[in-house]
Amino acid sequence: MIEDNGIVSDKAPEPVQQSEPPEKKGINKRIIIAAVLLVIGLTFIGISVYKWLSYDAGWTRVETTTPSSESVASELILLYELGVSDSSTTSEYKSLSLLYTDLCSKAYRIFHADYGFEGVHNPYYINRNIGKEIEVDSALYHAFEQIQSTGNRFLFAAPFYTEYINLFASTEDYSASEFDPYVDEQIAEYFAQLSAFTSSEEHVNLELLGNNKVKLVVSPEFQSFAQENAIDTFIDFFWAKNAFIVDYIADSLVEKGYVYGTISAYDGFMRNFDIRENVSYSYNLIAQYAGDAYDVGRYEYVGENSIVFLRSFKTNKLDMTYYRYEDGTERHAYVDVNDGLCKNSLNTLISYSSDATCAEVLLSVIPIYISNAFEQEKLTSLSRDGIYSIWFNGTLLRHNEETAVFKELYDDGKTKFTAEFTE
Repeated sequence: MIEDNGIVSDKAPEPVQQSEPPEKKGINKRIIIAAVLLVIGLTFIGISVYKWLSYDAGWTRVETTTPSSESVASELILLYELGVSDSSTTSEYKSLSLLYTDLCSKAYRIFHADYGFEGVHNPYYINRNIGKEIEVDSALYHAFEQIQSTGNRFLFAAPFYTEYINLFASTEDYSASEFDPYVDEQIAEYFAQLSAFTSSEEHVNLELLGNNKVKLVVSPEFQSFAQENAIDTFIDFFWAKNAFIVDYIADSLVEKGYVYGTISAYDGFMRNFDIRENVSYSYNLIAQYAGDAYDVGRYEYVGENSIVFLRSFKTNKLDMTYYRYEDGTERHAYVDVNDGLCKNSLNTLISYSSDATCAEVLLSVIPIYISNAFEQEKLTSLSRDGIYSIWFNGTLLRHNEETAVFKELYDDGKTKFTAEFTE
């Protein structure tokens, strides 16, 4: 028997010890080790997933929830400061990302002129339903209203873009010249005939009927010419599309209470919708000098701002609407609806406003930029209405906002940029 003191008496039977084969002991040990490693692994995975699904306060780039070819997200950058509002930064990001995903998808369909989508009455649909009363999305109707209010007809330059797209896609000068109205006589003649229609409200016009309804009106003469020349597109936002898209997305975000961010497009349109007046921003300035593009410096500002950057030269790999000949001659998409020729009165024009939208700034400067001659007094007139500009004369940066701030202007000892206020 076993005594209370724990000593085993002579009469007490020895406890039986069951032994295991050595190989089974090893298996059990491995099972234990594997179980421990599994727990550790799951712990690390849990931590990683948590970090991946959580977001810290501060500035972050907002991505769409899923990549899609039917989205404008690849052309945009949305930056937002999380944590300024009272909501959780993670839930704020997720909600913002979902909304941004939806807006990018809608914008792609609403403004598209090359593809149709079921139930969407975009420029593609309008172009194929001439003379019919069509109800469009309110965002598209608003864009049409803005354009019509300025009397600008850039939408109707659409038929010229086919030749320019072929020009931009060229890899050799000889092939590019075949689509260039400045070089090829046949293209020049075709453009002269076409411009007689595109420049005339009597031949092509978009009627705004109210209640988001529009009607594309094309004269029988233009329709006949279009049929002979395989033209099926009469209106197109083309190079200007993203100015309206960044406004659409920014306005939609603000409407939902997201007011601490900025959205920009690769092709030169930016909308800062941060309502705070104590947060400083900077905008990188790019200019062309002696045939080369320079990162000139930074324009600094605070508060809301809409910026439009027009330039006659390519600045990044996403710029698909440019061609540069071997001799340095540039071609671009800023086309004059009155003759089909691409024009630029300046190599670089940056215009901005804290009161106007991106599209409003653009529509204000189109007649000034798409021109053979630069008229500085017209920029001066705009500055009185709160739309300011920056342009270049060689290495001299000119600006017409007296209080504008510029930092880190380029100076490598040989080339030096300086800034000067010009009324």
